[in-house]
Amino acid sequence: MSQSYWDNYNRKVYNKKYSEANMAHIFQYDYDREMVSLRFRILEKYCKGKKVADLGCGTGSYLIPLSKITEEIIGIDFSQNMLNILKTKLKDKVYNNIKIYQENIKNTSLKDKYIDVVFSITTLYHIPRVERVIFEMNRILKKKGIAIFEMGNLWSLNTLTTHRASTGVKSFHISLTKMKKIIKEAEFEILEHKAFQLSPMYGGPLYLRLLVDSRWKFIMGKKIKGRMLDEIISSFPPLKYFAFRHLFICKKEENL
Repeated sequence: MSQSYWDNYNRKVYNKKYSEANMAHIFQYDYDREMVSLRFRILEKYCKGKKVADLGCGTGSYLIPLSKITEEIIGIDFSQNMLNILKTKLKDKVYNNIKIYQENIKNTSLKDKYIDVVFSITTLYHIPRVERVIFEMNRILKKKGIAIFEMGNLWSLNTLTTHRASTGVKSFHISLTKMKKIIKEAEFEILEHKAFQLSPMYGGPLYLRLLVDSRWKFIMGKKIKGRMLDEIISSFPPLKYFAFRHLFICKKEENL
């Protein structure tokens, strides 16, 4: 199938099935809340006072809180349903620095070198030809601009279980080696690289029951010197090549 087919397929799923209510389970465990908190700490560090783009903004879980500290924040998503939920949240409130566009994040209408910081959280797992998004990030970023994004590892136990996910969204995971190759080809310098989710911790067939037991979230969510046990274990070579979630903080190369 072509990438346009899968783009349209996933768009239809989000337009038809997504609601705030069916995602409430995400915050059931301390582990999940800490993952969100960790992302916010990173985003707040780099986004304060900047022109920011949120690629795959969805219903604005990160966009709306960050609008309080950014000069301008632009949310882009391909799902009209998701953006309708976002616009409902913004209704009757004054957010002069927020702009919302319904577009494909692989080819946005943003000007070259316009953005200080671009980020994409929990979105790129479902994008075919994800390298096109990374190159688009480079295009819209100013010199020395910052890109913050997550990608899913093909060679992970999580990949074995995601086909059982209830959302019906098609996933597109790639190897860690390919992630690094794409980042290099897009002419980004990796400032930080964090790995998570060596164990899938949810979903999956019965023969993986021990690994996908949600009690792993209780264990892996424990902190040692400010870092979750999951991050410590998943970032340890060579285990990181089998961890699912990889969060990169990159800087656009200075000569561009």
